[in-house]
Amino acid sequence: MPTLSVELPESVYQRVIALTKQEQERIANVAFSVATDSPMKRPATAKLCG
Repeated sequence: MPTLSVELPESVYQRVIALTKQEQERIANVAFSVATDSPMKRPATAKLCG
């Protein structure tokens, strides 16, 4: 993922951070679901994610 080298207004920067945290939370939830799912479903989910 490319790093942001652009100077952003504080409000925009904070919005990006909030969005990123939300994304991280969503990804963590998906990863948790995959980890706690039945072994038969895991390969298909892993294929979708990456």
